[in-house]
Amino acid sequence: MEKATGMIQRIAIIGPEASGKTELAKQLSAHFDEPWVPEFAREYLEAKNGVYGKSELDSIAKNQLEAEEFQLLKANRLIFCDTTPLVVKVWSNYKYGNCSKKILKIVEQSNYAVQLLLKPDLEYTNDPLRENQSLKDRNELFDIYENELIKSNENYAVVHGFGENRLKNALNILQQTFYS
Repeated sequence: MEKATGMIQRIAIIGPEASGKTELAKQLSAHFDEPWVPEFAREYLEAKNGVYGKSELDSIAKNQLEAEEFQLLKANRLIFCDTTPLVVKVWSNYKYGNCSKKILKIVEQSNYAVQLLLKPDLEYTNDPLRENQSLKDRNELFDIYENELIKSNENYAVVHGFGENRLKNALNILQQTFYS
């Protein structure tokens, strides 16, 4: 895959909890031999035993974007971002009913060649950091993500399926994004 604009392309991987973001980021990273950006919030929340407040979301969004900038230094053509500041925005609105101006500004600063929106069609796996076990809630969050992407006129595609088919679906989307 060649650089579409002569610069490193950021590929965002977003979606509700338990939709396979981390696994897909790792798979795409290995497939293309390019770096991936882990979800900063996971590392942060693990250190705090999952306890956080709304005010901490500003820092989480900022650190997520900074982690992307750091990984750009290691990339040749692509980086795969497991979560983005948009995820923090959606979560803040979902959980707290609003979002800070700082997060909104950080979301505006982020730029992705394509955003892969993952359907929550995988079997739920328990994780002490997850807050939405219900498929109904995860589907509601999926719809919120999709509406945000549409409203912002973002280039996005929905990834679904299981196992190897999920990876093939994502690879087909990337092929169409960069070669059509």
